[in-house]
Amino acid sequence: FFFFKQKTAYEISACLVGSEMCIRDRYMGGRQKIITFFGFSFVLAGLSILWLFERRYVISNRVYDKAQSRCLHLDEPIIVPANEGRLIHVVSQVEASDIKDIEFDMQVQKSLRLRRSVEMYLYTEKNGKCQKEW
Repeated sequence: FFFFKQKTAYEISACLVGSEMCIRDRYMGGRQKIITFFGFSFVLAGLSILWLFERRYVISNRVYDKAQSRCLHLDEPIIVPANEGRLIHVVSQVEASDIKDIEFDMQVQKSLRLRRSVEMYLYTEKNGKCQKEW
């Protein structure tokens, strides 16, 4: 093993210590201001983007909570005219079957086919009351 004595700045020489201090302590001028400006700009931009996404998350959760409180949970998947236009949650088992699409000449085994029915309407306000128009 070799042991070396670490030299301190005072043991090297007085002229080197002074020149090192001059190099370290020198004023950066406009360059330092630009770097600082961009640093603060990136921090502010990052915080504002974070705030924006957190705000969107809170709004989405409020909407989901509101929908869940208005949702009607059914044990059996039956169609009841009284539930027309309401948000319904149903849990049941489904059976997968083979699906064939003639237009694309494609067949898929053991899959589910979902049918979607879309109704469009417009809410209008007349005499201070909202009406649904089809």
